[in-house]
Amino acid sequence: MVKSTLILGSGFGLYGYLPAARNISWAISTDARYRSEIFNRPELRHLFDYIHFLDNPELSINSFDCVVIAKKPKQQIEILNDNLNYQGHFFLEKPLAPTIQHHREILNLLKQSNLKFTIGYLFRYLKWYQQLIILSKTPFKIFLRWHISPIASGSWKISTEEGGGLVNYYLIHFIPLLIEMGFKETDLKIRFDNGILELVTSNNLGSLSIEIIQNMKLTSNFSIGINTYESLLWKSTSPFGDNPIFGKPDPRIEYLTQYLQNSSDSTDPLYSVLLEEKILNFLESIKYQITLNKE
Repeated sequence: MVKSTLILGSGFGLYGYLPAARNISWAISTDARYRSEIFNRPELRHLFDYIHFLDNPELSINSFDCVVIAKKPKQQIEILNDNLNYQGHFFLEKPLAPTIQHHREILNLLKQSNLKFTIGYLFRYLKWYQQLIILSKTPFKIFLRWHISPIASGSWKISTEEGGGLVNYYLIHFIPLLIEMGFKETDLKIRFDNGILELVTSNNLGSLSIEIIQNMKLTSNFSIGINTYESLLWKSTSPFGDNPIFGKPDPRIEYLTQYLQNSSDSTDPLYSVLLEEKILNFLESIKYQITLNKE
């Protein structure tokens, strides 16, 4: 079925969601302000003629089957608050809101309004993620390490007040993994110091250590060890294999395509609410421990 889709957001909305929606032949509309950016990006130019450009597209949300909101967390909240009667499917980004309080408030609004929505936790579509889920059914000891490049100064992605930072922008990707492996938020121990965020958790079957390191001197890479860091199950430049490069298709498009295709047919908004409630409980526990460690 061809779905009419509105994409809001000039970053990942264009170089991620736009080609993914085109992969499944959805009818795509976006903001007319993005014309030149799409035309001037070599990897997007071939999509230009397939896009319907609109002035003030946020005024037309109710006329679309699907709406992708790939904007800052604060802007995402504003759009949702203005469209709680929307009858289609919202594709939302993480974090859902800048702060825990706002996150809880908007989640309650989504629940009460019975809005259909999903949030793009794309790691769940990756091979290494699926391998870890299988491993978690037997005794295990897993070490996961992610070296990341510093984010440009001035970006909301480094501001905890705007919904960025190592927890909101990086660690949040792994919380569905923790949930699916059977861990509880009460199992966690957190260490956060000098650009290193370490989460250690264990249950009756095994343990998982996640280390995220932000350092200008380190080369970006992602690795998973079994029993020790050196016994590698997986190693690549990033969780998606490669880092995005301007002018080339984003490495996340394949998984975004699967996500859009699988999620758009969902008629059960309660699933997304229950998952996000669990994720929010983990975030609350993580941030509480970080606050305690600073005192």
